[in-house]
Amino acid sequence: MLLLEFPILVHPLPGETVSELRKHAGREIDIEFRFQNRVQRTLYLDADTSVPTRIDIPNKGVVYLFHNYSALGDHQFPHVLSVQRRGKPLLEVQVQQLVTASFSRGSFAPPDGPSFRWCPNPTPAKMQSEKHHVPIPWPLRGEPIRRPVVIYGIMGPDGQWHNVTVVKSGGKEVDSFWTSVMVSQGFTPAMCGTEPVMREVVQEFGLFVTPH
Repeated sequence: MLLLEFPILVHPLPGETVSELRKHAGREIDIEFRFQNRVQRTLYLDADTSVPTRIDIPNKGVVYLFHNYSALGDHQFPHVLSVQRRGKPLLEVQVQQLVTASFSRGSFAPPDGPSFRWCPNPTPAKMQSEKHHVPIPWPLRGEPIRRPVVIYGIMGPDGQWHNVTVVKSGGKEVDSFWTSVMVSQGFTPAMCGTEPVMREVVQEFGLFVTPH
């Protein structure tokens, strides 16, 4: 989720005000995002290169950290992205390789009629029990079912899963099983007031044995 959240964190949301401060003996530029005069998050930029070094979200006790930048074309990218919650490490992402990719801009064109709404206090989506039980096939029992599989999906406002995509594979058969498990999970959509809205999620699957 870290990479998915990053673009939202560094841009002001509707209703937010932005102020720039200089602290730490000029080594960093601090940019505060406020909503109704309350600090929502602070973005810290390196004073020399202007790349983000960290993002502090005080009301959640969460800090995003960005390290080891390298150049790709005219841009700078961090090779290490990590998250801390209340001073304790929560997760870390390490980028192994950066390459220039070619793509069609049409592939990233938004659908017709998209809209954006600022929802300061959304009601999160709630997971329910499986709509139907998905048994583990015999060929997958044992080592294969322990392989980690990471799947992205959108919890739609219609109560259905959309755009379900494997982002870390454990093998074709294992991916297929865990995808079936994911789409079998029922949920109540997230709400913005009285209107159901979509939510992006990334889930990790796998049976893990805890040593005694």
